[in-house]
Amino acid sequence: MTRVFRGARGLALAGAILACRPTPPSPSNITLVAHEYGYEMPASVPAGLVRLELRNQGRDVHEALLVRFADPRGSAGSYVDSVRAQVDFPSFATDQGGPGLTPAGRSTTVWLALSLGRYAVVCWKGDHLRLGMAHDLEVTAATGPSALPPAATADLSLRDYSFRLAAPLLAGPQILHIRNDGAEPHEADIFRLTDTTTIQDYLAWLKGGEVGRPPVDPVGGVGDLAPGRELWLAVDLKPGRYFILCQVPAASDGRRHYEHGMVLEFTVS
Repeated sequence: MTRVFRGARGLALAGAILACRPTPPSPSNITLVAHEYGYEMPASVPAGLVRLELRNQGRDVHEALLVRFADPRGSAGSYVDSVRAQVDFPSFATDQGGPGLTPAGRSTTVWLALSLGRYAVVCWKGDHLRLGMAHDLEVTAATGPSALPPAATADLSLRDYSFRLAAPLLAGPQILHIRNDGAEPHEADIFRLTDTTTIQDYLAWLKGGEVGRPPVDPVGGVGDLAPGRELWLAVDLKPGRYFILCQVPAASDGRRHYEHGMVLEFTVS
């Protein structure tokens, strides 16, 4: 039988029970300040859910992908050396996700869970990584109970090779729960189209060497997520036309995932 509290005494008792429930802990906070070509950031953070904000104080577009080293000797320097040797996915590191392409003067915020170990924060935009844009990060033992992720307003699934939005996105601030449900690493950068630009204009800019500012407006996104990884992304969308795109190279032929059709255009009303 279900008990029901009645009257003032019942309401008071119910309020006391709610008041006794512990408040969920807040996630750890990391602020990454990006410039040409590096980061200002803490050296370590406790394991668990982390709120990570990328502030771009440079002139170019930057991102902040986290990679976790399987080898305890792994470092940001060894990762950069491997990429300079033409290895897109160094075998000693796993992509964890992070704030995607962020224009100068803006910021991108994500929440993601980090386990104990050695990491690096890297920028894959253009030749930034080859120019040394990487920084070590140590994830230390947790100092308390795990924090809860923020409440998501929409879900975005990354697949081989497509995006799936569970429902249409609306205008205004929101939090996207993004999960890689594919067998390969995937990313999800979101761009707003102008009245005179198309997705093909952006693809032409990519193939032309990413010179100068992109012809579309980056509004947030996430760097590569390994299969099964998830995070939460804060975005603020204005009405208009948008698209999501994945530039990760395919394991089968090295072609970018967008060349396999991993592009989604949508409208925010």
